[in-house]
Amino acid sequence: MTIVTNTADILLYHVEYNLLSQNIVDMIERILQNRSDQDTLIQILRKCAFNQCILTEKTLITLSNLLFESTKEMRRNNIILTLEFADRNQQLPEVINNLLKYEYYVKILTNSVCENEAKDAEQQLNMATLNGKQLSKGILNSLQRLLFDSKRVTGILQILINVTSNGQNLNNSIINSLSDLISNQINQTDKVYLIKIFLQIIKNHQIVSDTFLLQLQKFINDTEVNTDVILIYTNLLQLNTSHINIDVISRIYQLLENTNELDLELKRNLSNFVKLAIESNIISPNLELLTSLLNEKDHLIQSNAIQMIYYMVKIKGCTLTEKI
Repeated sequence: MTIVTNTADILLYHVEYNLLSQNIVDMIERILQNRSDQDTLIQILRKCAFNQCILTEKTLITLSNLLFESTKEMRRNNIILTLEFADRNQQLPEVINNLLKYEYYVKILTNSVCENEAKDAEQQLNMATLNGKQLSKGILNSLQRLLFDSKRVTGILQILINVTSNGQNLNNSIINSLSDLISNQINQTDKVYLIKIFLQIIKNHQIVSDTFLLQLQKFINDTEVNTDVILIYTNLLQLNTSHINIDVISRIYQLLENTNELDLELKRNLSNFVKLAIESNIISPNLELLTSLLNEKDHLIQSNAIQMIYYMVKIKGCTLTEKI
C-alpha cells in the first residue's frame, strides 16, 4: 500500500467523526484523478459534501466524468450521493444537473410501480437523447435490462435509436441483447426500431454479430424495413468489416431488377449497393438492368448506372453488346 492509500484510509475513518479542513479537501481534490484508490477518495468527498464543504468545479466535473464512465454500482452510488449533497450547498454546472436528472429518470423507469411515472421518465430520457444528450454507461446498462420487459421495450428502443444517432457506442453486451431481440417474434414498431438502431451501430463503425447478420437476411424483401436493410448492407460493404454471403448479394440484385415495383428511396439504396458491389468485383450486371436504370427519371439512379457502365467498360474492358 502507498502512503497516499494509507492516508486516504485514515482520512476516511477520521471524516466519519470530524470535519476536514478545506486544505485537506483541496488536497484530496488534486489527487482524485487517475488513482487506484479513487473509491476511498470519493467516499471521503461524499462525507465532506454532506458536511457542507464546498467542492471545486474541477472536482465536480471529475466526479461527473467518473460517473459517466463507471459501471460499478457502488462507485456510481457514492458519486451520485456526493453530487446530490454538493447540490445543497453550491450551484452545480448544468451538465452535472442534467446527468443527475438522467440517473433519476432511469431509477424511476427501473423501479417505479406507477406506470404514469415510469412513462414520464421514459419520455424525459427520449427527449434528452433526441436533443443530442448522451447517457452514461451505467444508464445504458440499466436500459439493456429493460429490453426484455414487454411494457418497456418499445420506449427503450426509441431511446437507443437516439443514443446511436448521437454517435454514442453501445457495448457488446447491449448489441448482443439487441441481436437476441431481433431473433424473437417482435411487433412491427419494434422491428423498425431495431433495424434503425443496427444501421446506426454500423455507421458508428461498430462490429455486429454473425447472429444479427443471419437474422438480417429475412428482412431483405420486407417492405416495412428493407430500405434501411439495404443501407445496412451497403455500409457493411463499404466498411469491409463483415463477409456478405453471395446469396444475400444475389437477392439484393434480384430486388433491383424488379425496379417498377419499388419506391424511390429503396431504388436509390439498391442502385448504390449494386454499384458498390460491381466496383468491388463481386457481381456483374447485364445490359437490360443498366438500360432500365438509365431510363429512371431520378438523377441519382441514372448517375449510378453511368458509373456502373464506366467501370465495366473502362476498367474491365467490357463492351455494351455483351452481358456486363
